[in-house]
Amino acid sequence: MNARTLVAGLLALGAALSAAARAEGTTPAAHAAETPATTPSVVIVVFDALRPDHLGAYGYRTRPTSPTFDRLAEESVLFATARSSAPYTLASVATILTGRPPDEHTLTTFERALPAEVPTLPRLLAPAGYRSVVASRSGILRGFGIEDDFELRFVDPKLTGDARAFRRAWKEALTTLASGERPWLAYLHFFPPHAPYRPPKGFALPFELPSAAGVSGAVAFLQSLDRGEVKLDDAGREALLARYDANIRVADHELDDLLAYLRGLEVLERVWLVVTSDHGEAFGEHGRFEHNSTVYDEMVRVPLLVRPPGGLAKGIRVEEPVGLVDLAPTVLTWASQPVPTTFAGRMWPLSERARYAARTRPVTVRSASPPEWFAITDGDWKYMRPLAWARGGPEQLYDVTSDPRERNDVAASRPDLLGRMRTAADRELALQREHAATTRPLSAMPADTADALRALGYVQ
Repeated sequence: MNARTLVAGLLALGAALSAAARAEGTTPAAHAAETPATTPSVVIVVFDALRPDHLGAYGYRTRPTSPTFDRLAEESVLFATARSSAPYTLASVATILTGRPPDEHTLTTFERALPAEVPTLPRLLAPAGYRSVVASRSGILRGFGIEDDFELRFVDPKLTGDARAFRRAWKEALTTLASGERPWLAYLHFFPPHAPYRPPKGFALPFELPSAAGVSGAVAFLQSLDRGEVKLDDAGREALLARYDANIRVADHELDDLLAYLRGLEVLERVWLVVTSDHGEAFGEHGRFEHNSTVYDEMVRVPLLVRPPGGLAKGIRVEEPVGLVDLAPTVLTWASQPVPTTFAGRMWPLSERARYAARTRPVTVRSASPPEWFAITDGDWKYMRPLAWARGGPEQLYDVTSDPRERNDVAASRPDLLGRMRTAADRELALQREHAATTRPLSAMPADTADALRALGYVQ
């Protein structure tokens, strides 16, 4: 059985079950316990700040960062170009779980919580009988309402603390869910390779970390680079990249542990597995470091693997650009559940020649640090401008296929295309304002979450 046949068969079976349930006057949830094998469970794995171009499966050869990821890619659908909706965790993860762009779900600052009117995937999957767990080592997800719809919750507020409690928590949760008869959704958020770029003591790396005077993977050092207070020569940049790569190797080890545990539970061959990141990471490509501040691809391109049940995708590579805004509608389709009309995305294509319906709305990105920037993509093209834009203000336009590092701004030389993309951006921004939920002020940030955010320099 090839991957295309497998995917089509699973989706057709799920649709048939849902149709039969509706015809009998029942819901898919009523059949969940009777037919657990036909309603697939889903595992979403996010590695914080993971760039695709530092993974072997995406062509990286400088250091062996990702042996587990690369093996997984051989039995998965790999998306060559996937983008997050924001270059920072809070807004990006909210989009992953709601299917709505940041300015529609409104969780764009640490002063807000996710509005109760905006459902996340666990609530949307509940009619099909799904149980759910969120386990996150990123305390940024704690206290903002993202986790509220999950049945089982563990969000580690310490961020860079001991990972053992987090590891115990997700393993216990998966054991609990896998032992039942109902389908389940797991959202697992791993902290590495996010800064600080410093592998745990005793972690064996298969490559050396070159030394350079004054260079470290500490958050304070990265922020001094971002502010322009420190400059890197070629040797310093290589030393910094090696430290980031070391953190990727730690993340890859965590992925290996997860896959082994899923195999031990005898569920790996029965789940849809999604492995991705919430955003990228910059190393001075456009004068900035870390993430959060721009909408260039070094901050918003992410890896994306989808392993179907049975792992029979056999290294399929999809070149068509997609967005993480498409994740929620894809998961709902796997579960044969209706996709809300408020969703901005569509289901991912899962074979090399698959062409899913033309986008009714473009993949969009917005940054957070002033000045906030907004970008839309359309095939080969990416258009960007400040959110607080007045006609005549700065605009940029890139052919991201021929110019993937976004070095050649063609806004001035392509006025016709610039005008078309500007109009598309105007239309999309108006639609996002029209569909925006009512903002919900954050009543109080948990003290340990605030401490963690201060330690990472996100708040003062």
